[in-house]
Amino acid sequence: MLRRMPLVPRSCLLLGYCGNQNTGSDVRMLTIVDDIRATFGPETRLTVVSQNRELTLRVVNEDEFLKIVEIPFGEPILFGNRVQRQVMNHDVTFLIEGSALQQNFSSWLLYAYLWAAFAAWLVGRPCIAYAVDVGELTPLNRFLTLRACRCMDLIITRTERARQRLIAMGFEREVQSNTDTAFQFQMHEPLPQPALRERPLVGLAPIEFFHWPVRLRLFGRREDRYRGPD
Repeated sequence: MLRRMPLVPRSCLLLGYCGNQNTGSDVRMLTIVDDIRATFGPETRLTVVSQNRELTLRVVNEDEFLKIVEIPFGEPILFGNRVQRQVMNHDVTFLIEGSALQQNFSSWLLYAYLWAAFAAWLVGRPCIAYAVDVGELTPLNRFLTLRACRCMDLIITRTERARQRLIAMGFEREVQSNTDTAFQFQMHEPLPQPALRERPLVGLAPIEFFHWPVRLRLFGRREDRYRGPD
């Protein structure tokens, strides 16, 4: 049974992939914060779940109406308990990670978002998946995803293909499609332009293939434990 969405929610919980120095995830968080404030008002209390509070504070400032709470993915039991407590303390839970319904990197990341939706259902709070993507899933993950999606009150995918993929999996309720909110991001101050005689800047984005995809294990070597880059 779906919960009735508060006409004007006083507080919203945002759960994504913040605090991992992932530019796309951080930009999505910023634009979604703007969207929620534009819709529900600038005084809506927002709490952003981060894997690393210090890193998230590099891209957004806390104020009277926005707080950052650190809940690492690396400890499943602690993560589940702390997320549920945060869900109980907010009117609405938003899943804001683009890869929320994908297993490209790790099934554990998928389970983390599904648990948040289920936790909201358990305590009677609305849950919205905002601008998420849907990937090819194993039979088990497809089953779990469909069950969790039935606990959500609104699902908005970031592509029409993702919407069709969720429907093809057997999801029977309405799914809306839009675009990735990251495309809305605009710099408040323009970046300094290099002089014409200077060489162009080149950015590198190395990937540690040894650590991806992440696997959920109860035991393992400490040096192999997943964590965000320092």
